[in-house]
Amino acid sequence: MSLADPVKMELEKALLDTSQGLLGKWRHVLDVLLSNKVAFKAKLPVTSLLVHPQNRGGSGLQPFGMHHKGAKIVQCGASLDQLIGSVCFEMHPSEEKRNKQVDFNQQLVASSNGLMSPILGGERYATVSSTHTSQFCKALLHGCKTPEESLQDSHGNLSLEMLGKDSVLKEMATDGWEWIVIPWYVEDAFPKLPATIADALNSVNGIFEAQGELELALTIANAAVGAEAFEWDELATSCCTSSQVAGYAKWIGKLEFQKQFGNSCFVGKEFFVSLLDLNLVPTSMTTFVKIAILATQVAAPESKRADGFSRFLTKGDLQVLKNKKKQAQVTEAEDVLAKCWQKLLGTDLDQMEKNKAFGKACLRATLHLLKKEKLGRDSTEFKCLAEIGEAFDADLALAGKKVPTLSTKPAKKECAVSLQEGQNPMFMAGLKVALEKGEHYVHKDYPNMVFKLDNLDSNFAHLSSTDLVSKKTTSLKLDGIEIVEKLNKTKQKIGDLLGGSSLANAFPSVQCQGELTKCLIFQQLFCAYETHDTDENYIQCLVVQGKGTRVFAVQPIKKHDLVLVPMCENVGAIGFEEPKSKLFGSGKWDGKCFYTTPPKLAKDLKESTVVPYFLVKEIDDGQMAPFTLDLGKLKIVALRNSCAIDKHQEIGLVKAEAEPPAKKRKA
Repeated sequence: MSLADPVKMELEKALLDTSQGLLGKWRHVLDVLLSNKVAFKAKLPVTSLLVHPQNRGGSGLQPFGMHHKGAKIVQCGASLDQLIGSVCFEMHPSEEKRNKQVDFNQQLVASSNGLMSPILGGERYATVSSTHTSQFCKALLHGCKTPEESLQDSHGNLSLEMLGKDSVLKEMATDGWEWIVIPWYVEDAFPKLPATIADALNSVNGIFEAQGELELALTIANAAVGAEAFEWDELATSCCTSSQVAGYAKWIGKLEFQKQFGNSCFVGKEFFVSLLDLNLVPTSMTTFVKIAILATQVAAPESKRADGFSRFLTKGDLQVLKNKKKQAQVTEAEDVLAKCWQKLLGTDLDQMEKNKAFGKACLRATLHLLKKEKLGRDSTEFKCLAEIGEAFDADLALAGKKVPTLSTKPAKKECAVSLQEGQNPMFMAGLKVALEKGEHYVHKDYPNMVFKLDNLDSNFAHLSSTDLVSKKTTSLKLDGIEIVEKLNKTKQKIGDLLGGSSLANAFPSVQCQGELTKCLIFQQLFCAYETHDTDENYIQCLVVQGKGTRVFAVQPIKKHDLVLVPMCENVGAIGFEEPKSKLFGSGKWDGKCFYTTPPKLAKDLKESTVVPYFLVKEIDDGQMAPFTLDLGKLKIVALRNSCAIDKHQEIGLVKAEAEPPAKKRKA
């Protein structure tokens, strides 16, 4: 099945409407889907529901957050009236796409450590709103374990018998509630529609679930994937739906970081901006170290949180890492984490397992740098950063996968800065100095020289400058630090050496010869015009706006008495190449062809230079025909009347004879 073209056009118009916010856009989309009977409403049991892969910026859901949400529902009391915004998509009928949706949920379940209900096999829909609520009800029905003490039975699990005293909550878990169902083929036509709806509908059972910094970052990262070009500030602002992070959304958009686990908490604007502006190592973005710091802050223990904000790390900790004495250790940490990441790229582990292993390495590296290892969730103290790398290898081995060797293939170039690029000194240098092969640069240590970039590899830029007089070549091999400190791009060119025959051809005796010839032609042409051309006693001109100029005889003119010469207005109107315009005069000077172009006519003919040669046109009874006016060196193609002209008769060119039609061959 597929969407009808009229419906598809309506949806495209609704999605491209920038005059409305996300919720307004979703309401418009919903109206189109319901009015055209594409979407429908149905009461669905929670056992038929999975999490859509695009929900919550691609993170799906947070198991701890799901149980925290359930605890609030139990505390406040469940209400079906608050679930009117529940939306889901049909799972795709094709086996390949359906398996991807199921695999995503299997990873969520596996990483939850028993907090989520396993996949039952009867699921038919994937949710983009009310996801935490529906999965909590599913976990309640299955009797999963829960970290919320207020929900635990004697075995630490959820119990429908215990919590089912709330009849509405029991109905939600056993029977479900009404959902808006969108067919799978709508998602096929608009692949990003689930993410748009998920971003718009951030209300679950009437309890506002604010968009956190992590979720916003993931939403921004997903929106940036495949984009050819974008403005970070605009992209971040358009993806932000939470007033709590709206004031610093654009800074969140500037840092790529991975999905982590644990109940969500805010980092806060002050810490976020300080981290983003932090310049730990001049030649590296230290992207991995910043990711590690952010992951550590997000995964703060409950004792280090206040009012939903993490207080684990402080701005003072950032200043400690900025100290010059720490630069070598920070650089080592960046290298260790980069190698850990490269090893992950070559494994076939589930994404959730990859995130767990890398998340541990991030937390360990950050706390080791700050000497706060005893305060973390993993209180293991490491002697050095290399041990953290070894512990990461052990975590991978524990997951049952072989640790691969580092990949030597270059990272794929994306529109956004990749992790590998962020810790590459040459890439960092390229951000400050545009390095392009064949372009020119100046170096602070060589003030009178211009260098050309000959080659650029992963470690060095190779430049050269050749003295045009002595032919001596100076070559430079610059690393990232020297490029940043001493190299600048310039529009100045190396120059050209003019000598020998090229210099001789540039002297006035050669270059001015053409202009001198033009002057001689102009002088002789003027003399011919004065001698042979007509005057006001023979002709008069009629100017008709929009129809051009017509020429008439003032008195009878005998045959061959009227001669018109292609005079021009100045020397600049003489050239030795045929003009592109259709109207021009021609002749030869000492055997070399030359051409003249007519003067431009002003609206008022009285203010123009009038050359009759260029005013006459082809007419039915034309009299003027071309002939060669021979004046020795100068030979001009002029016009002359081939027959007598009566008084007041229009003067015009003889029409060129049309080619006779081809004769038909006789059979």
